[in-house]
Amino acid sequence: MVPMQRKYIAHHPFPRMLISKSLHQFVVKIVLMVKIGRGGAYSYELVKDLSAHGGLKYLAKDREALKNDVYNNIASLEKSGFIKASSAQGGDGKRKYYALTPKGRAAVKAAKTGMRRTLVNLSKMLK
Repeated sequence: MVPMQRKYIAHHPFPRMLISKSLHQFVVKIVLMVKIGRGGAYSYELVKDLSAHGGLKYLAKDREALKNDVYNNIASLEKSGFIKASSAQGGDGKRKYYALTPKGRAAVKAAKTGMRRTLVNLSKMLK
């Protein structure tokens, strides 16, 4: 991708109306698992991090929508066995910290490989 295209993409998000709910959920879940896999995290930390770095900006219309997506998808990932929670005492009370399970690590690896292949193929088709 050339620098001008990156700038365009960064400032002009892909139209949300063209993204299906299933694609949206897939992207949110993969991003959450990647971030959790980098050393564990708790829900609020993920929302804060994604908001601060513009993550998922093209999918979430505002911080509240992003927060809902994070919390709902964390519950789904935990129920499906991709992440596991453990309780820890934080400065302001108990927090649930999340870590990837072996199933979650395998899913992230497969998703990254599949997404790279898809982007290469899409790039070829769009030329």
